[in-house]
Amino acid sequence: MPRPTVAICRTCPRATAGTSARGENPDGMAVQLRSALIADRQLASEIDIMMVHCLGACLRPCAAALSAAGKWRLRFEGLSPPVLVDFIAATKVYNATPDGFLGDQGLPPSLRERLGALAPPPTAPRRAFMNTAQAGKERAP
Repeated sequence: MPRPTVAICRTCPRATAGTSARGENPDGMAVQLRSALIADRQLASEIDIMMVHCLGACLRPCAAALSAAGKWRLRFEGLSPPVLVDFIAATKVYNATPDGFLGDQGLPPSLRERLGALAPPPTAPRRAFMNTAQAGKERAP
C-alpha cells in the first residue's frame, strides 16, 4: 500500500504582496513546513513529502494536503509557524487512522479553522460525505 503523502504548495506566495498583515512571511513557510516534517525522523520515515505547484488555496497561504489511498484527503490553508507543531501532530494522527478522518478529536483546535477542503476516499459511502459536509456548514459563520 502506498504511504501517506503530505503535499505542500510551493507557489502560495504568488497571491501575496510581501509579508502578511500578521507579519508572517508566507514565502518561507513552505520550506519551514517541509523542514519540520523532515526533522521528525519517525514521521518522515512513514510519509512522502512533496512540494507541489498549487493546491488551490492561493488566498490563504501556506497550504498543505494530507492524502493516502483509501483515506480522506484534507487540505489545510493559512498555515503559519505557530501551528507547525499542531500540523505535525495532526499528520501523525492522520497516518494512524484507517480512514484519514480526524474529526474534532484528532484535529487540534488551531487547525479546525484552517481546514479548507476535505474529500472522501472514492470508496466512502455518500452518506458519510453528506454528514461531514453538513457538519462543515453548521460550523461556518
